[in-house]
Amino acid sequence: MSQVLRGCVWFGSVLLLVLGAEGMDGKQGPRMPGGYYLPDYIRPVKPPVVFSELQLVRPARRLLEDWLELRSGDRMLLVSDSTTSELVRRAFLRAASERGVSVREFRIPISTSKGEPRSAWKRGESLTGLHEAYHARDWWPEEIWRAAKESGVIVSLSYLNPHAFQREAMDLEGFLRRHGLRMVLVTAVPEVLAAPWAAYPKDVLQATYQEQSRQLLRGGLILLQDPAGSSFRFEASAAAPEFDPAPTGTLLFFPPNYRVRLMARKGTGAGTLVAHSAPAGMVPLTRLSLSEGRLLRVEGGGTWGEYVKNRGEAPYEFSGLSWNLNPKPFRVASPSSVGPARLLGELGGHQRSGVVTLHFRQRRGSREFEMMIFFPSLFQAGRPFIRDGHVVALDAPDVLKVASAYGDPVLLVEQCTMFGAEQVPLPEPRAPSVKKPGSVEELMEAARLCVTRSLRAPEGSDVLLITDASVPALVNEALVKALREQKCRVVTREVEPPAFSGTPLQAWQQLRSRTLPPDLWGEVARTKFVLSTTYLPVRGMRQDQKPFAQWLAEQQVRFVSVVALPEIFASRWALQGTEVPRAMVEKLLEEVRSLHSVTLLDRRGTELMLDVQPVDRKNVEGLDLPDHGLLHFPPQVTVTLFPKPDGFAKGQVVTNNLLTGATAPLKLAIEQGRVQRFEGEASASVQQIGDALLSLSWGMSPAAFRLPATGQLKGSAFLWSWYAGGQRSGVLTLTFGTSEGIRTWEYQQYFPILTVEGAGLVKDVIVNGHVAYLDDPDIHAAVARFGDPEKLLKEDWIPPVGGEAQQQQ
Repeated sequence: MSQVLRGCVWFGSVLLLVLGAEGMDGKQGPRMPGGYYLPDYIRPVKPPVVFSELQLVRPARRLLEDWLELRSGDRMLLVSDSTTSELVRRAFLRAASERGVSVREFRIPISTSKGEPRSAWKRGESLTGLHEAYHARDWWPEEIWRAAKESGVIVSLSYLNPHAFQREAMDLEGFLRRHGLRMVLVTAVPEVLAAPWAAYPKDVLQATYQEQSRQLLRGGLILLQDPAGSSFRFEASAAAPEFDPAPTGTLLFFPPNYRVRLMARKGTGAGTLVAHSAPAGMVPLTRLSLSEGRLLRVEGGGTWGEYVKNRGEAPYEFSGLSWNLNPKPFRVASPSSVGPARLLGELGGHQRSGVVTLHFRQRRGSREFEMMIFFPSLFQAGRPFIRDGHVVALDAPDVLKVASAYGDPVLLVEQCTMFGAEQVPLPEPRAPSVKKPGSVEELMEAARLCVTRSLRAPEGSDVLLITDASVPALVNEALVKALREQKCRVVTREVEPPAFSGTPLQAWQQLRSRTLPPDLWGEVARTKFVLSTTYLPVRGMRQDQKPFAQWLAEQQVRFVSVVALPEIFASRWALQGTEVPRAMVEKLLEEVRSLHSVTLLDRRGTELMLDVQPVDRKNVEGLDLPDHGLLHFPPQVTVTLFPKPDGFAKGQVVTNNLLTGATAPLKLAIEQGRVQRFEGEASASVQQIGDALLSLSWGMSPAAFRLPATGQLKGSAFLWSWYAGGQRSGVLTLTFGTSEGIRTWEYQQYFPILTVEGAGLVKDVIVNGHVAYLDDPDIHAAVARFGDPEKLLKEDWIPPVGGEAQQQQ
């Protein structure tokens, strides 16, 4: 799910705007138009912010591959109009190109639809005009259907109400069957396609429908009520499923849903129906009075009510009602949307599970209209199958059992109402208040923690301390003092400081070959307990043809790489431990255990999508300290995702952050998981071309930070500061190199958006460099036993917008 709304003021204002509520009661919360309150089970959440077509390629691919099963050489007609989002249109064109599908595109110019002047557009600005212009009639040009007969498959990004279609004396499904066509009507709203609705598992929908069918039995007396005043009874025929998308047949819908429809027996239906929604949008509260299935009176409804009342002499009859079973659809009410795009935005609100659509048709006529009730209760012989807009079948054990195979079953069946998307601004720059320590005593608490919790050398052990002349002396002195308090014997070995020159990229080329001097390897293996305050590129180091961490474990060496800066030792990061990151990681692992792909974006042009390997505790460094191997201090909990071998990995990465400092923007074009093109400092990057994306990782500690005056630091101290910045929660590190890991490159992203996708789960884990779990109420409750959650979960350091190239000090 996307981020939970924060702030009652924001929530209240959006609710009033979207639902047209009459006011707010500060004690009881937001009200619906009828004076009743939003049900407790509804989770108001914000839809994802979509600004790149790459966020929409995967759902487009899912439709073409999984539902239509299109293959290379197949022909498809893509229909859009001048109100269709360009992001959606480009995503479908891109997915079709990847699939080798031949696309013929037809774009409808709305201002001249069906040969009419701009009055059609203008009528669409009002709710009744929108309904009349685009919902209640077949408005597509004849040329589309001629082109469709030559294509075989139609993917529509433009709104078309299939119930209004009339051509060749047939409805839409009859027309498609006659000509052997397949057609998909897409809710082509960017926020919809990037949200969990588009990734919802078909198996869960089937299980919910089967459970619902057992409840509905063979029709019978149905009672409908809602808090706004509806009280209505009718005799229903046996329930009939309307699959959306249908497993067989010619007319499909995407994102997927299953619909249940109850047909009313002729002449039945009495009482009052109160609604505030029509297909084209929200309307003033409308009261419909019926007897013997006939509509007798319409009260309220504003211009919509007048529209219904003035539809001719033939009376309307109640023909039945329907509802969907997917809990994830939502309404996107954008005031900037017009015509068909606005209708598509409204459509989602009607498709959420438990929203009942009331169907009316004209006696001795062809006209129909619909109304929607958002939070009804529906009973059959006193047994509820919808209560306050919640489909009871979603709570059935059989449904939850099926849902559990795709992740957290609660997340899969939990209903949500999403409100209008808004751009999430980048955070204001912030630096922690750092006091440079002037004495060893100010570092001793952290030094003791390093020795006792990280190194864990028994009393009387020999400990090797590896350092260099660029390491601040206070750190070494504090560590030696802490070791001697533990009665350890300390041997200090000083190596050459890291030397690098040229641009940051050239410096990294020099630095990554840095390793231990040959005579020190044997001493490390013999001593068994090692503290290193000199900077070493440990992720890329190898010994005996083995990764450094593996070699250490085999030699039974406990090697602690220490971020050797006095300011870091005196900070809350060094003293905090792993309790706070652990709480976030445990929840993440629980939620993303079915993770299979990720999308990485940022505002500077990064657009990367890739399939990843399954995630478990082995993907987390620092969560459980090993007996032997490589460790870090301050303790760092880092989540790492590994690309799936031979999986999809394509896009581009734009960055200006390396361990060796800020660079001019670098752009890496990635195809099939490898760097194909490289822009920026190209003369120093010959070996970069062809290197593979090895991993994506990010820190989980909100207390990590980089010193604000990195330009005054040299050697290891400089590198330790840049390294520390990469450990803060939400800062992403991308590692490239050879598949054997012999040569690696590391790039940092400070303001990424990382969205993970699993079966039935689409979740923003990082939003603009901010780990979403820092705002989670469950995480706040979990860390409360360690102190004030607001302080423990606060990110101390936020770099300036635009990256570090502007802040070389």
